Amino acid sequence: MTPSVPDETRDAHGELLAQLRDLVPSAFLDGELDRDALLGALGLGGEVEPAFSFSWPGIERARQDARVPTTATLIPDEDASLHWADAHDVLIEGDNLQVLKLLKNGYSRAVKLIYIETKTSDLITAA
Repeated sequence: MTPSVPDETRDAHGELLAQLRDLVPSAFLDGELDRDALLGALGLGGEVEPAFSFSWPGIERARQDARVPTTATLIPDEDASLHWADAHDVLIEGDNLQVLKLLKNGYSRAVKLIYIETKTSDLITAA
């Protein structure tokens, strides 16, 4: 008996694309392989430009200020507090940047929520 020979060769390229589609679906934008997305998913894309940015005038100055160590200290006001000994939550008033630096250094991974309220005077602009 003669062995059967397939009528056509297999599509190795198509099979590879199907495997990639299963493994890295984010690399197939609009159904087509996106080379940059594939390399990015594999960590081989180098610097990828973000799809959006968050910027404002003075951002470089803010970054410099954020790197400067703080000399501030958190001091509890037990007299103004309700049930200080039993409290589970804390309200901290102060300069936002200084307080965030203190929380980062002393309470990393212990804080569940930080709510920052902008000062009303920062929202008012001169006409």
